[in-house]
Amino acid sequence: MKDIKTDTTDANRVDPLKTVVAYDLLRMAADMHRLKQNREYWESTPVPTRPNGRLTHESLRQAGVFAAPVAAYLVAAQFFGYGHALFGLPLYYGVFHLLERALTKTILKKREEEQDLDRGRYAFTKILGERLGLKPEEVTLEVVEKMVCDYGLHTIYGRNMPTEKKDAIMRRAYEIKDLKARLDYILLCFEQTKEFAPAVPKADSRKGGKGGSGAGRSTSAAAAGSSSQADDDYYESQKAYSQVNPTTGLPMANSAVDVGGNTYGQGNFGEL
Repeated sequence: MKDIKTDTTDANRVDPLKTVVAYDLLRMAADMHRLKQNREYWESTPVPTRPNGRLTHESLRQAGVFAAPVAAYLVAAQFFGYGHALFGLPLYYGVFHLLERALTKTILKKREEEQDLDRGRYAFTKILGERLGLKPEEVTLEVVEKMVCDYGLHTIYGRNMPTEKKDAIMRRAYEIKDLKARLDYILLCFEQTKEFAPAVPKADSRKGGKGGSGAGRSTSAAAAGSSSQADDDYYESQKAYSQVNPTTGLPMANSAVDVGGNTYGQGNFGEL
């Protein structure tokens, strides 16, 4: 991944495993999870490569597409003369057309295979490198799962449920030490509490309704999979990602303390 440049100095590095990062990054991680990542690929390839669909010796193959019809004409010219060989132009063009279509089909197939294997990993790794100062090999599935846990808890906390119930879910989640088991529990609660998602705000016609910024968000979400529009609209309007105590991972009750009573920047991670 030579084209990914990141500032990995300790002063600029943010570890998603130890703190809660910006909400937009959590949402990206959730989209990554919805795409059902290939665990074997993540484990066998620590540093992802750009899925560009480039073939081995592709330049030579492209040159061959043009060279083959020319070679056919030259061979024909040796037997029939250069003038008479021109009558074979439709045949030469047919050879060129078949070779060009075959090469294009091979490139597209390889690109689809690489994109199916990548599933957004390259772009996600690049963004985390630029935003959090992580090295490519530091962006692991464990990081993705931890960020998805944070996303799920934030989303659940924004739903219309009694605070006690939300606190109980969060407390139980942080009691589960195994990250995969914690993620399964949060996703279960996420599905079970969907009915409490905030109502979707009515579109403001003065801002262009669905043609505004919400349309762009819906388009990107559709590419990554299904999502809760109500939850996203709630966080967009409330800017929930900026109302988090990064030390505990809990939403802020006000500008001074979080919902667990910890002063901003103080407390232990995951404690209520």
